[in-house]
Amino acid sequence: MTQDGPSPPGQRLVDRSVIEFIDAVGSATEPVPAGGSVAALTAAGGAALLALVCGVLRRHQPVALEAVLDAAQRLRQELLDLVDEDAAAFRAFLDATRADQDLEAVTRRVGAVPLQIARASLEIIELSYQLDGQRTGSMAADVRAARHLANASLETALDIANENLDMQPDEPARSALREVIGELQVERRRVSRQPHSDA
Repeated sequence: MTQDGPSPPGQRLVDRSVIEFIDAVGSATEPVPAGGSVAALTAAGGAALLALVCGVLRRHQPVALEAVLDAAQRLRQELLDLVDEDAAAFRAFLDATRADQDLEAVTRRVGAVPLQIARASLEIIELSYQLDGQRTGSMAADVRAARHLANASLETALDIANENLDMQPDEPARSALREVIGELQVERRRVSRQPHSDA
């Protein structure tokens, strides 16, 4: 039996079963979770794959890749938190809109989440390159999978960030958001030019 609709009080989206989460995404009766939460969860999966590879490699070299492993675990947790933050931010925006409240704070909150997802996704892509040449066999595919997942999350997050421009309360806020999006796009192009061995 699956659960449709909002999470019970105190339950995080990421504490649901996989089928419950997917059903919630596909629900036509609830506005969240949606694209931002899915992007965050996808990138978290990429971070988990990098942690897996680091953990296997460290069986033979216990002190090797410690920094990469720590970063991957940190990003995994950060992105899992963003799964719920994206949904909570959009719910807060809807609630404020329906109550005819001031929207400045909630629109800024909505605008911030995809930027955080994008930054974390970029970091996962960068970490994946650090594992090139240190993995073989199925682990090589896991590193590439992490990179592909993070790239998909990055593109999604930037797309959502652009959509959020019209929600911002004034032109200074829109201009500031455009600037940050531009900086992230520059970073995306930079990491995409790194030499790699993707099949």
